[in-house]
Amino acid sequence: MPRLYKHPCGILQRYNALMDSTQPNRKRPTLNVRNRIWVMFVLIFLPANLLTYYLYYRYTVQNELKLLTTDLSNHVAGITATIDIETFKALYEQETASNQNCPPKPGTSFLDASNGYFPEDNPLFQQHMGWVKTIAQLDPNRSIYTYIPGPEPGYVIIISSSWYFTNPEQSFKFCQLYEAPTLYKSLSGRVDVWEPYHDEYGDWISTYAPLYDADGTAIGGVGVDVPASLIVSIERGLQVRSVIVVFATIIFSFVIAYALSEAISKRLVQLTRLTSNVQDSASVVDFSEYGFKRSWWHDEIETLFDSVRLMMLRLKRQADDLEKSRSEMQDLAQGVIRAQENERKYISRELHSEAGQLLTMMKATLADILDEFPSNEKPLPKSFDHGPFRERMEYAAQQIEETLTVVRALSHQMRPSLLDVGDVNIALNSYCNEFAQQQKMEIIYEGNLTPNMTEELAVSFYRFLQEALTNTSKHAAATRIWVHAHMDGDWAQLSVEDNGRGDRSAASARGIGVAGLKERFFLLGGNVEARSIDGGYLIYARAPLKRK
Repeated sequence: MPRLYKHPCGILQRYNALMDSTQPNRKRPTLNVRNRIWVMFVLIFLPANLLTYYLYYRYTVQNELKLLTTDLSNHVAGITATIDIETFKALYEQETASNQNCPPKPGTSFLDASNGYFPEDNPLFQQHMGWVKTIAQLDPNRSIYTYIPGPEPGYVIIISSSWYFTNPEQSFKFCQLYEAPTLYKSLSGRVDVWEPYHDEYGDWISTYAPLYDADGTAIGGVGVDVPASLIVSIERGLQVRSVIVVFATIIFSFVIAYALSEAISKRLVQLTRLTSNVQDSASVVDFSEYGFKRSWWHDEIETLFDSVRLMMLRLKRQADDLEKSRSEMQDLAQGVIRAQENERKYISRELHSEAGQLLTMMKATLADILDEFPSNEKPLPKSFDHGPFRERMEYAAQQIEETLTVVRALSHQMRPSLLDVGDVNIALNSYCNEFAQQQKMEIIYEGNLTPNMTEELAVSFYRFLQEALTNTSKHAAATRIWVHAHMDGDWAQLSVEDNGRGDRSAASARGIGVAGLKERFFLLGGNVEARSIDGGYLIYARAPLKRK
């Protein structure tokens, strides 16, 4: 396929490379438009759904943990509000008074047999443990214990534990010394440990709160432990539910994407059929039958591209034909202008050579008649009245002289002889001087145009000067005109500036003969521009010495 050359239509240039490599009626195994759109939607929806549900899962887990920690906080707050502080104090005071192992000695090992015991015969202990059992029954998964400060920082003495009812062998004992900096710290304020941690009893999350007596003094503390496995079970439950929802959503997205692809591709397939009919120069298109038969491997986009490409080739040929016609019209217009100039040159020559010679001969003949006609020196008989006859003859001679003047001026205006015998600068300057004398205005001419320009270009600048000065004298009410003719590289430029009216209404009035000048200079490859300026009006023409 031949390459399209550069053309003013930019779209053709952009399609050059594509058209070089494009062959009509290509058959390549590829998905059709509907399935490609479907795959595209799936590739968009699937990651979006996965990301959405991942964020939803993280949010739900965090929310569940927040609910759990809030519940624990409320739980420990309720414990501190319901505990019998007096019984709590009295129990420890009685046991320290009656049992030599309470309180334990500093440095006692946690696993020492003398470290802690169960005072089951003490009614206060039974009363306190009854309260612990009641609290523990609210949520069996939570471990509850109470404690008081130990004999040295970092240590506490356990008072009670809910494990006493579920796992007595591993349960904390009454008056047992336990090294626990976190519990000791909670005696002076609330402590929450929401990050799972590990100790000798397992993995936990915990919250601790101090216990105050009636005087507001912290005399002990209460702790609530929750197994970290509870959090894992919550996360696993959420994971299972999220996976089920994700799979359901993916299937739903597949169905929705397929329906959307069907709806979107329907009109595209119809457009493909329609463009195929157009590129085949179908004179009649049946709009009820322009659908393609569905196929997994029929590529409607390739078919549409081939149709558009062939249409572009046809448009390119039409544009070439239009450009050729335009070029022929330009050549024809230039031929008309040349013919007009040749005709003016011929008329000028005929007026000067033929009519001028005839009128000159007539003037000479009349002069001879006047010389031979009787005068005062050669009087005729008194009966001959020659006065009126002689006056008519003198008047005729005067009219002939005026006719000669008009004919010479007309000849000069139609084709200035200076364009043939001198350069264009002399012709332009001469016309400015003549026009200034006729119109009684000041015209300042400055010119340095090259004398080697073509006759067509020189005549065009001369006609431009004639039109510009005439329009200025008629419409501008100017008293001074500046004419500048100069070279700008390979371009010649002539400008006419005046100090008259510069408003737009005046400018439009001056544009009566400018249209022809614009067309003339357009054919030469140049242009004519006019605009109002500060204190006047400016019109200029420019054209290259050699037209491209």
